[in-house]
Amino acid sequence: MFDNMAPEDDELDAFMNRFEKWRDPSHVRAHRPSEWRRMLLAAGFRVEAAHSPIRKPYGFEEWTARQAMPKPDRQELARWLLAAPPRCAEYFRIQAEGDRVVSLEATFGLMSARRP
Repeated sequence: MFDNMAPEDDELDAFMNRFEKWRDPSHVRAHRPSEWRRMLLAAGFRVEAAHSPIRKPYGFEEWTARQAMPKPDRQELARWLLAAPPRCAEYFRIQAEGDRVVSLEATFGLMSARRP
């Protein structure tokens, strides 16, 4: 399984899930690696390998265009990202040029599991 996974840290988790939901209203939740592990174990799987975080950069314009975000929504999301708490801006590597967000990074994880 390869999917976006939230950091284990509460603040970073909430920040990531907020920007993902803002960009994509169908987004429910990026689970933490520990949550995925518990869910897999509860479903009877044995986790054989896990790697996280795997960082994936997004060009802001391309990333928001995938969901056809209206321009006012993109601008509001950009303002929110630019005002991010310093540790969130650093962790998600929010890059800006003036008042324009150029890119940010999300975290993904890779897990391999098998039924015994």
